[in-house]
Amino acid sequence: MDNKLKVFRSIGYLILLTAITIVLPAMSLRAATRYIEITRGVVNIRTNPSTSGQLVVKAKRGDILELIGEENGWYKIRLFSGKPRFVHKNLAKHASYTLQVPLDTELRRSVYQGWFKTEQRAEREANRKYPPDRDLKNNLDYLQLLSDRYKLEMMQRLGVQAPIYRRIILEGNRKRWGDQ
Repeated sequence: MDNKLKVFRSIGYLILLTAITIVLPAMSLRAATRYIEITRGVVNIRTNPSTSGQLVVKAKRGDILELIGEENGWYKIRLFSGKPRFVHKNLAKHASYTLQVPLDTELRRSVYQGWFKTEQRAEREANRKYPPDRDLKNNLDYLQLLSDRYKLEMMQRLGVQAPIYRRIILEGNRKRWGDQ
């Protein structure tokens, strides 16, 4: 009887652990993904919720960005580096957005290839300004800032909304677009 109880407890813990690590995060990601749309012509995206925060990149009217929260009258957003970035609430609005992968394969391939070119460019510039062997913290901070800047600018040039990048990168990896 005691062994059966241990087995049932172990199975219960396993089910609970599975729910916590797989099912709940997947459900919350679907339910919690929110977006904002830039409503003004050109808008500064900053490192902090303040006009004194460092400029990361300029968003344009119609850009859709992933919303992760709100702070002191600012939208807290996530770009490509994963670092929190900020847009003043007067310059954007909540938006409903459905991820739509562009039908044009060449456009998706251009996003994929441009992605890695922007990473290389950001890394070269960060290493030049802050050599990693002498100033690793500033190197990494600047690398993330440049990565966000160059990737959003590339997506704007190609006319693709920022939140779709994950799907395009996954497709490119699966189809080995980087090998061609």
